[in-house]
Amino acid sequence: MEKLYPLYRHPLDILNFIVVDNQFLSFLYGTGIIGMIIVMGIFAKIPLQILRHRWHEQLPIVRTFRWIGFVSILAFYLNSFNFDSMTWSYSQLLFWTISALLVRLSTLPNRELVIFLKLFGFDENSPEFMPTKNPRT
Repeated sequence: MEKLYPLYRHPLDILNFIVVDNQFLSFLYGTGIIGMIIVMGIFAKIPLQILRHRWHEQLPIVRTFRWIGFVSILAFYLNSFNFDSMTWSYSQLLFWTISALLVRLSTLPNRELVIFLKLFGFDENSPEFMPTKNPRT
């Protein structure tokens, strides 16, 4: 990388340093093997938590939100291979907010989800709020 950097470096760039634009390698050289194992454990736990809980019991609108959030988290992980994503505050805020909302959506009972979504203007009588299989919650 040190040999290729001068080839594509802008000639007027006054900053002459080399960085690793890979979030996972950045965690590895910043925290070592132990820190990398901890971070990768957290990054693996989030999608597993989202995929594991109550897909068939939840309302269709919540399943849609969960799929969209799950795909956005996977896109964040893929983007982390060529972007140091945890150093930018807006990407951290977006990632952790989406992760927290999805984990919370996967654990709330349906009656509390309906109350939560009604706060944002969703109609309680719409087909998205009708339970599909098991209306236990």
